[in-house]
Amino acid sequence: MIRNNITPNLQTLETRDCPSATVIVSNNTLFISSDPASDKIQLRDNGKGRVDVFIRSHDGVTGTSAFNIDRIVMHLRGATDTVDYKLTRPLSRPLEIRMDMGSGTGDKVALDFSKGIRQGALVVDVRGNIGQGSVQTKIGTIDRGFAVVHPRFEGSHQKFLIDMPTDTLSRSRVSIS
Repeated sequence: MIRNNITPNLQTLETRDCPSATVIVSNNTLFISSDPASDKIQLRDNGKGRVDVFIRSHDGVTGTSAFNIDRIVMHLRGATDTVDYKLTRPLSRPLEIRMDMGSGTGDKVALDFSKGIRQGALVVDVRGNIGQGSVQTKIGTIDRGFAVVHPRFEGSHQKFLIDMPTDTLSRSRVSIS
């Protein structure tokens, strides 16, 4: 009988990270998709098409910058997601934001357009069941532009708050439906 002297050997492979959120840029559109865990998503928009995205999840923090963005599409599936969007300069180009908040239980969305809109068009569509959560939107002065905001929620405990200067309505087109 022949015996082989084989010694078992364990080899370490490269890490296999599975991010909890995906950020993709395609044709001037920024796509953000999250997993069922709770995520905190921060977006900073310079008003001219550059959007910086930071996502904090159970896997850590990831971030990226995207350019020439005129559309942001988010599909969030977390239990308690937080979205913090802030315009850092006046919006000077068209921007469309579409958010599907899924069926979270306490999502919080803050959309800050308080820097205003100058010669730009803003369309915001937020939908889903945000549970006990809320959506707060701030819109600054609108000069030669317009804003359209569509909150579409399921359930009965959601809060939608909008804050804008009183002179905005007399000089601009604003639609909230």
